[in-house]
Amino acid sequence: MTPVIGDLGFEALVKRSVFMTRLRFDFLDLEPSSPPNVARFLVAGPHDHRPAEILAAAAALLAQVFSLLFSFIGEDLTRRALARGWPELDLSTTDAEESKDE
Repeated sequence: MTPVIGDLGFEALVKRSVFMTRLRFDFLDLEPSSPPNVARFLVAGPHDHRPAEILAAAAALLAQVFSLLFSFIGEDLTRRALARGWPELDLSTTDAEESKDE
C-alpha cells in the first residue's frame, strides 16, 4: 500500500487499525515497529492466548486495515492496490454485501 498512501500514511493506518482492534483484543501490542508490520502486533504479546483468539485478532486487524483504506482512498483503489500486491486474495463481493445493495 505504500506506493498509494506512502510510508507515513501506511504507518498511521496500521497504528490506527491496531488501536481500534485493541478495543476488542486487548492483548495486541501497541509498540511501534519500523517499518510497521501488521504481524508484529500479533506476536509481541499474546503468548498466553489460544490460537483461535490470535486468529480472530488477526482477522479483525486486517478487516480494520481494509475498512480504513476503503474510507480513506476508496473501495475501488483499495481493491486494485490489494490485487496488485496480493493476487491470490479473493476480492469478490459477498452475498451479504449484495443483499445490502438490493
